[in-house]
Order: sequence, then structure tokens, then C-alpha cells
Amino acid sequence: MLSVFMIDTVGANRGMHYYNFSLTAELNKLDVDITLVSTFETAINLLRPEHITILPGFKGIYGETPKYIRGLRYAYSLLKIKQLILRSRPQITHFHFFQIPILDYLFLEVLEKIPTKRIITIHDVVPFAYGADVTVARHGFLHKIYQNASGLIVNSNHSMQKLADLDANLLKKTIFIQPGAYTKYIPEQKFTTSEAKISLGLEPNTPIVLVFGTIKPNKRLDLVIEAISHLIATWPDIRLVIAGQTQDRDVNSEIALVKSLGISKNVIWKLERVSDEKMMLLFSTADVIVFPYQWIYQSAALLMAMSLRKAVIATAVGSNQDIIEDGKSGLLVSTTDARETAVAIQKLLADPQYAARLAKAAKKDVTERFSWESIAQETKQFYTQILHQD
Repeated sequence: MLSVFMIDTVGANRGMHYYNFSLTAELNKLDVDITLVSTFETAINLLRPEHITILPGFKGIYGETPKYIRGLRYAYSLLKIKQLILRSRPQITHFHFFQIPILDYLFLEVLEKIPTKRIITIHDVVPFAYGADVTVARHGFLHKIYQNASGLIVNSNHSMQKLADLDANLLKKTIFIQPGAYTKYIPEQKFTTSEAKISLGLEPNTPIVLVFGTIKPNKRLDLVIEAISHLIATWPDIRLVIAGQTQDRDVNSEIALVKSLGISKNVIWKLERVSDEKMMLLFSTADVIVFPYQWIYQSAALLMAMSLRKAVIATAVGSNQDIIEDGKSGLLVSTTDARETAVAIQKLLADPQYAARLAKAAKKDVTERFSWESIAQETKQFYTQILHQD
């Protein structure tokens, strides 16, 4: 049986557990002896699949504690995980995300002396804090980490192109395996749209536009805020709900924009880590979910919304263009014109039957095209390929 340690530093802290629970459960069905090493919050998450060993390898690396203390905790966690790997000697050590590149690089250097193949799934070619630029000079340690790996996995064709911009030689050991739909390891949907709206203190017929997910530097909140301002005349009771914790940015300019446009009563801010249950409540309230990225590698939140049969609008960047068939499973808009986003929102709010058709097609499309069973098979095949390399 193939033995694998899967190491994920994010997990339930930012929604990565949906991905890893789905992948590990399907790999387990293929006789892969898999241990998921993640955050404490992931290990105790109620959605965790049965029969999967989940270890709380990372403790206290998120939250309000001073950054240097969290950094020390992260270093200590890596040392403990090294000991686990030394004892267990997995054939494959599979990484998702890195937090402190210099420490992560040193960790991988240590693992190079242990007979375990090092595979990295590159979710973001470079951190969003650095922008869309992927030059080698700015990302030295990240580049070294990728060079150190036995094999690399990317989740979109766009990521493959960006990785080539970083270092075309890396493509020799890289495979594209798409992410899956989210239909199994998600909380139960307990509310109808009307009931969910009432739970937020709103009238059941209030039109709600949701922007959901971690608010990183690539997210164009201003695009949706301006779009909402164009819709007030037609939909005076419309509400824009912006939900998710901020990362590597603040939203002061967007809050100021809301005030300057005179639409403060139409915008609901929920700048916090969203629990599994609250995510389902928010998704249940939404008539339309907008994903306004300036750039993106791939969006797990978009796949989640489509899997949950929601009408979606996304900017035509990155893998959004591969996931959404414009006009059939969602709507694509530009990153430069808020009025275009307003027209798209208006189209879906004014014609609920059309929105429902798009949502139904979205769920059918992602469920059929993004199957975790086939993703797990491709992943296992890649493991086997890497193991047989010299």
C-alpha cells in the first residue's frame, strides 16, 4: 500500500479542509494509506471524513497573537512534523501551501535526506501579497522550494502558464490536475433563501448580492460596490454582503467608497473568519454571488458556489474562464467596467428563472467535470510516477 503524508498549513482556518477532506477520502478508497497533517482546527472539524488519520501538526499559527510568536510556533511545528516523518517514513510527503518560505525551504532540505518523495500542489504560484508578477528575482526562496520538489501539481492551466513565467524548467516535473467540485464534505443546508434572509434581520424578498471568501489584494470589492450603486434606483432595498477575513490588505478605501456613494445602508460587512455553518447560511441568503478578481489562479469559493447550485458572476480572468461557460453556467464580466457587473447582476435579479437555470447548469457542469474520484486517480498515478523516477 502506498503511504502518504499530506501536509496542509491552512485547513479549516481558510476553507482548505473542503479540498483536502475530499481528496484524502478518495485516495483512501484507492488503497492509499494517507495521513493528513494540518491545523488543530482541521483535526477537530466535524466534517472530517471517517477512516482518515488527521493530526493537529500546526497549533496557534493563526489569530491575533503577535506575528513573531506565531512564526516561532510555526518553526516548532515543522520540527515536530519532521520527527513524525522520520518515524513513519512515508513514501510520499505531499505539501499544500507554505507560510514562511525560508523555514519551509530549510524543512524541505532536511526531508531531502530522508527517503520520501516531496510533492507540492501549487495553489498560488506566488503569494497574492506580491501581486500578479512572478519574476524569479522577487521570489527566490519560493523558487528554491519548487526546485527542491520531486514533483509539482497545479490546479489550472493559468497556474501552469504562470509557473512557466517563473521558471520554464519546472514544467518538466509538473502535472495539471484540476480541483474538484464540493458536494460531499460540506455542512447540511438548513435554510431556504427566505428563511436565511430573515435570520439576518432582512425581509424575505430583499435582493442579496454576496461576495464571499478571503479578501486578498486581488479582490476588486470596489467593482461590486460601484455596481451596487448603479442598481439602487431599480432595487432600493438591495443588499451587498461582503463576507470573509482580510489577508495582506485592509478595506479602508472600500469602506470610504461606500460612504462617498451614500450606500452604507445597502452594504453589510462581515470581515471575519466564516465558519462552515455560517458559510452555508450566507450562501443560502444569496440571490447572486459575485467573484470580482483582478487576477486569480483558481477559486475554490467559485467551485463551492457552483456546487451548491448558486447563480454566479465572475471576472473573466485566470481559471474562471475555464470553469464558467458564459451565459450557460454563469456570467463573465470584465475587470474594468462596474456598469458591466451591474448589468449582469440586474439580469439575474430581474429574471429569477434564468438565474435558476444558470445555477442548475453550474451544479451539473462542475459535478460532472470536476470529479474527486478521477482527481484522486490522477493524483495516485502521479505519486507512482514520481516514486519510479531515479
